[in-house]
Amino acid sequence: GVNLNAAVLNMHRQPMLSFVSGLGHIKAHDLINKIKKLRHSQVPKRSALKQLLGSKVFSNAAGFLRIRDYPNVHLNPIDDTRIHPETVNDHEWVRTMVRESCGDDDETRRARDNEEEGEWGELAKICMQRHRDAIVTAAESNAGEAG
Repeated sequence: GVNLNAAVLNMHRQPMLSFVSGLGHIKAHDLINKIKKLRHSQVPKRSALKQLLGSKVFSNAAGFLRIRDYPNVHLNPIDDTRIHPETVNDHEWVRTMVRESCGDDDETRRARDNEEEGEWGELAKICMQRHRDAIVTAAESNAGEAG
């Protein structure tokens, strides 16, 4: 996918947007101009693109656009994946999978309690960090056994 915020801020990355499904050269150029008028000239979350693109174009393009690098805002880690936002919001199984993979402790209960419809990035962030930590721990453990 294309890091949309980086593409807006770096001219050499902008041509990639014309290859995103549903955009093409003209819509990509229009999207860049609309985003430059926003606060920080960046998009804070992928769902905000629906207003900028319209529902049909958004439906085609959202899975290929990634949202990263927004200043001073907690970003939903799902917005930096190929998982289409309509899939996440329409199918409870995705949330259930994230909840179950993360375990049940005070930190995850607090994140679940603070969830709003379509805004559950904090729980996903906790789970992703825990899985990364587990991978690093396993790698260090294997390196220690080999040495």
